[in-house]
Amino acid sequence: MPAAFLSVTVISAAFDPSILAIINEFILNIFPAVIDEIVPEGKAQVMVRLDMSGKILLACVTRKSATMLKLEVGINVFVQVKSVAIVS
Repeated sequence: MPAAFLSVTVISAAFDPSILAIINEFILNIFPAVIDEIVPEGKAQVMVRLDMSGKILLACVTRKSATMLKLEVGINVFVQVKSVAIVS
């Protein structure tokens, strides 16, 4: 099965989902998720493992963004999916 690579934006639980439409009205795919794991990826990024009701999504986020959003394992977030690329 080919892997799916998604361009995502992780929004912390501090944001109300109705505000997301104002932040970026062109992104229609917004999903609630829980952060399962945060793993360092090089010097500037972290890989965030998200559980969306049993479906797993990986999002690469800059360390600066993860810190600013106060991302931590176990918190509820909203994920905006901007684009999809299927790689075989």
